Amino acid sequence: MKRKKAAKGLTTLPQGYERVMLIELKANAKEGTPLYVRYGGTGMEPMLKGGKDRVYVVPVTADYEPKRLDVLALEEDGKCVFRRFLRTEGNLYVVRGDSCYAEERITREAIVGRLKEVERPNGSRITCESDAWMKRSEKVVRRRSSMNRFRGLFEGKRGKYWAAGYYALLLIVMWMPLGEIALDNLILGLRPDHLFHASIYCFSAYFLWILCGRRPKRGAWMTLIWLGSLAIGVATEYVQRLLPYRSFDVNDLLANGIGVTLGWLVLAAAVTLNSRKEGNHGG
Repeated sequence: MKRKKAAKGLTTLPQGYERVMLIELKANAKEGTPLYVRYGGTGMEPMLKGGKDRVYVVPVTADYEPKRLDVLALEEDGKCVFRRFLRTEGNLYVVRGDSCYAEERITREAIVGRLKEVERPNGSRITCESDAWMKRSEKVVRRRSSMNRFRGLFEGKRGKYWAAGYYALLLIVMWMPLGEIALDNLILGLRPDHLFHASIYCFSAYFLWILCGRRPKRGAWMTLIWLGSLAIGVATEYVQRLLPYRSFDVNDLLANGIGVTLGWLVLAAAVTLNSRKEGNHGG
C-alpha cells in the first residue's frame, strides 16, 4: 500500500486502511503468522501513535483468554481497531481505547489478534509484556478512568441539574445586595469584581451546551451557544438597572463578555477535538 509522508514525520495512511489491515490479519491468522504493520487511528493514544508507530500483532488461538491491559485487535464494522481489555462481564469483554471515553462490550468472536510489540519511529522496540509498558499502561488506564468519573458527574440528568444550579447561583450572586463591600481595591490594575465577573461567566457556554443536549457540534450551533451565553450576561447585568440596591456598569458587562468568550473558546476547541477523535478512533 502506498503511503505519503506528511509533516512532522507523520505518515498519511490511505482511506480504508483499517479494512485492509483486517483482511491481512485474518489471512495471517489462518497461516498462524503475525502481522507487522504501521498503526493508524487515534483510539490508543498516547500508547500508540497513529501514522508513526509500527505494531506487531499475533493471531489468537481458540483457547486464548485476554489478560487485563492486553491490547486487542478487534473486528468492528469490517475494520481492524485496537482496544485495551479491562474486564469481563458475563460472556462479554469490556474494552476501551486509551484515548476514548466510552467503554465497549464485545464478544469473544470479535478478537482477531493481540498486540505483541511496538516499534517507535526511532527504531526502538518495546514488548507489551515488559514492566515499562505495563506500568505506563496502568497509569494511562487510571488517568482515563479518573477523567471518566469526573466527566460522569456532568452526564445525563446530573449535568442538567448542575447547569440549573449554576444559573440559579449566577442570578443570586449577580442580583444580591453588595452591602458595604469595597470595590476599589485593585488586583494587577483590575478591580476584583471584574475578575469575578469574568471567572463566573466563563462556565456559561458549557452549561448552556449541556442544557442543549450536547448536540451542537457544527459551527453554526456553537455560534448560537456563544450568542446565547452573551445574551445571558447582558440580561443579568441589565436587570441590575432595575434593582434599587445595584447599578449597571459597562465594565461589568464587558467582563461578562470576556468571560463568556474565553469559556466558549475552550468549549468549542474541546468539542471540535472530540468530534475529530470520534471520526478517527478506528485505530
